[in-house]
Amino acid sequence: MTVILERLTGAFALNCELFFLTLLFSLPLGLVVAFGSMSRCAPLRGVVKTFVWVIRGTPLMLQIIVIYLGPGLLGMTNPWPSGSSGRLVAAVVAFAINYACYFSEIYRGGIEDVPKGQTEAGQVLGMTKTQIFFKVTLLQVVKRILPPMGNEVITLVKDTSLANVIANKEIIMMAKEYSAKGLIWPLFSTAIFFLVLCRRAHPAAGLGRGKRWIISAAKEDTELWHYSKPLASGRISARRKFSRTSRSHWNRARRWPSSARPAQERRRCCAA
Repeated sequence: MTVILERLTGAFALNCELFFLTLLFSLPLGLVVAFGSMSRCAPLRGVVKTFVWVIRGTPLMLQIIVIYLGPGLLGMTNPWPSGSSGRLVAAVVAFAINYACYFSEIYRGGIEDVPKGQTEAGQVLGMTKTQIFFKVTLLQVVKRILPPMGNEVITLVKDTSLANVIANKEIIMMAKEYSAKGLIWPLFSTAIFFLVLCRRAHPAAGLGRGKRWIISAAKEDTELWHYSKPLASGRISARRKFSRTSRSHWNRARRWPSSARPAQERRRCCAA
């Protein structure tokens, strides 16, 4: 029994390795894909959206097989290393591409859900697009995407078992070998392994104080403005969490339509 548990634990290490490597590559890649799907360049936006549609609409198992066997079947040089390391690399590539497309839609929904008035507020203060994204938009996006991101992370934990389609000896493949010999308890042990990893991998459980810090920071640092729509006169109704030193400058700045003042004057008056 001890030997079997050791082998199951060693096989589960491959699942964990695949899980963490997929997150490492798919999270930033998903953000890049999200920017591509929101691009103002129509051809680029169309290509990215079509790619995301194809990846999300086809089974992950099929994608793993195509990525691993496709180059050889097409007469190309096999890019994967030989042995188990090559199978693991192919699985990581397939998983990263698949989950990057899913994460990109979550990112895009979170970015588009941030009120447009907050971006306009940053522009009134003379902030650059980069400053607006990192200081106004980003933390609010993190707060909004935590629940759907948690669902995808849990799905990723369970999807790591699909790596056995190209002969990666992960824990379910190992448990099936023992069940074929008449042992059923390795299957229940496998379920316990996955339950523990799902519990630890969920963002709501794993972040702990970090999650509370993100939400607190999003409330304090990024919800700077609560804009109503611009009025017909050109004035902007706004409410901001001010320091005492900046309140008088802001009150003076909001007396005039923003279009009636030069840009330098607006930045000088609105500087906090």
